[in-house]
Amino acid sequence: MTISKFPVLFIAGLLLVAGSSLHTAQANAVALYLDMAVQELPAPEARTIGQLRPVRLSFEVQENGHARAPGTDKLRAGVLQQVHDSGMFSSVEEGSAGSDKVLAISINRVRLAGKRGGLLTDNFICTLRYLPADNGQPLVATAEQIIYTVPSDDPPPARAMKAESAEDAMKTMTRAVISHALNELARNPQFN
Repeated sequence: MTISKFPVLFIAGLLLVAGSSLHTAQANAVALYLDMAVQELPAPEARTIGQLRPVRLSFEVQENGHARAPGTDKLRAGVLQQVHDSGMFSSVEEGSAGSDKVLAISINRVRLAGKRGGLLTDNFICTLRYLPADNGQPLVATAEQIIYTVPSDDPPPARAMKAESAEDAMKTMTRAVISHALNELARNPQFN
């Protein structure tokens, strides 16, 4: 779906992340594209993980390091389901009670300067921190994904896939970066 007004795109679509109006450019028809360098990976294989243990999940969406509750609320259920479906933990719970192992995931949106005309580049950085029960050093895994906002009369970026909608772009990006971070965590010999 193409969104016809630039500010409407950011209010309706990137509200998922930032929870506020992010851009006040002139009204233009635009399309969203996801960089294809980072695509969703399959869940890690259970045999590489060892004994499964429960985990307490903390998830937050940020913009330039500041929490954005609307984005967190809109993506939370999908993230919880994805972590559960990864097969890396015996159970996944939210909240302060439960397991003494904590998996903290943040997705931080950082606006990058456009390279040409009306192109806008939003870099999303996923940081996953696994805190073991023994108060040991946290294990950290990261992944990044880019969403481009392109005026409809400009050519699409190289190696990019057009998103159906702003919500589709956000959900696809979220699944991709979390899958990469979970796979990196599963390969860490100190995990579990």
